[in-house]
Amino acid sequence: MVSLYCLRMPMYKDERENPRLRDTAYEIALVALATNSSFHKDLSSTVKSWPPVCYSALPVISANETQLILRP
Repeated sequence: MVSLYCLRMPMYKDERENPRLRDTAYEIALVALATNSSFHKDLSSTVKSWPPVCYSALPVISANETQLILRP
């Protein structure tokens, strides 16, 4: 599973009990995992462990579509 402690961002008052990064931080990590085939197992376990409300799947899907189009 990917650890995002290095991407900590300022928290709002309501996030102190349940801290959460901005959606973009989660999406960047997922796109990085999705675009490198050696990390696909990590991508699967990470997506299963993160609540779906933390990120949008569209950037991950778009990154994969681009990889498929560019692949010879």
